[in-house]
Amino acid sequence: MTGRLRWALGSQSAGQLVTIGTGMATVILLARVLDHEDYGRFLTAWSLVVVCSALVRVGTSRAVLRDVPSRLGAGDVPGADQVAGAGWRLVGSAALALFPLVMTIAAYVVPGASWSSNAVLLIALVTAFEATRLVGEAILLAFGWSAGSQLLGSPLRGVLFLLVSLVVARWAVPWSLERALAALLVVNASVTVLQVALLARVRPGSLRSSGESVAWQRLLRSAPAFLALDAAAVVLVQGDIVVAGRALDPAVVGSYAVASRLGSLFALPSAVVGTTITPRLARLVGAGETAQALRLTRRASRLSCSATLVAVAGFALLGGPLVRMLFGPGFDDVTRLTLIVAAGAALASYVTFAGVLLIVARRERSVVAVLAGSALGILVLGYPAGRLLGPAGLAGVAATVTAAQAWLLAVLLRLRLRDGGLVAASRTDS
Repeated sequence: MTGRLRWALGSQSAGQLVTIGTGMATVILLARVLDHEDYGRFLTAWSLVVVCSALVRVGTSRAVLRDVPSRLGAGDVPGADQVAGAGWRLVGSAALALFPLVMTIAAYVVPGASWSSNAVLLIALVTAFEATRLVGEAILLAFGWSAGSQLLGSPLRGVLFLLVSLVVARWAVPWSLERALAALLVVNASVTVLQVALLARVRPGSLRSSGESVAWQRLLRSAPAFLALDAAAVVLVQGDIVVAGRALDPAVVGSYAVASRLGSLFALPSAVVGTTITPRLARLVGAGETAQALRLTRRASRLSCSATLVAVAGFALLGGPLVRMLFGPGFDDVTRLTLIVAAGAALASYVTFAGVLLIVARRERSVVAVLAGSALGILVLGYPAGRLLGPAGLAGVAATVTAAQAWLLAVLLRLRLRDGGLVAASRTDS
């Protein structure tokens, strides 16, 4: 790896660790100040925000991460600014257009919520700012500012939300679903404002909407595929918690949500490495250097797989006492459920970057088809499994789908390489 790539990987790793760490700290804190039913409602709402923000982004984050580095690599700096400006416009328009739909979904999914409740309105507002914040984070990363994307991205959001939660708990203010969502709304809005302020100072062209009709049309053409890809990806990660809100008893939803969030930690190595290498892979594949792209992908896969296996082994040894110490009584089943989810992440980790390589080679449709089928599998199979077999059945479905989709993408990549389709796609579409 080059020095710049090591720096990017280090900053992404640190940022992801801060994001996950503050998120888990907040989850632990809320588990001690809310009863089990309210706790389950909040975690269901939190997961729903993640899922719906993928709809509101309409694939903008992925399109920006692909097209901005590609234009910068070709020396088209104004074109890169135009793509970023078009991304801001697209996510803003989508946030307004889809606001009623998000409220409707929230009223149906979150236990005890109704269309006219404050919680549903807050969920829709949090979703709009979450989508905008994530697009801003992608723009910063696409321009090569890895540290900036972390300082003014998910890590900062996690730190601020944890601080707000600590203040509320310290002052003994009753902590409810509505107050937690209001705090998250303020935090997301604040981070978005800071991102815009930074870009306005160091790269004002990325905020302008004039002269970007070509970039706008290009993003619109990419939107359906990337939207399906984003929606499927987040359903694979958070969809089981949303299903749990409908399929499981409210008293055990919180325990399942904790296990699912702990299980998502085992995908952290793949997420960090994947986010870091995507811009470099886009440049290599765009230049026709497929062999170098494959070597980078193999090294990244070995790194992420090794880290995942070490993490799973450590949790198998220490997870039980750790969960009891952090979450207290009432979460006895969390360790077993977490290991079920972690098994799927471990099986997927060795081939997880096949999908990344297909995406940067502009073979999104293959990836979308696999992820969409996998997401549908969680929704269709997860609900009856949860109703019939309880939390373990739902966890088993989530783990099986996670592993199956990763290995199917690896098979598709091998078929594309055998037919020479990877290079042909990247050259035809560039």
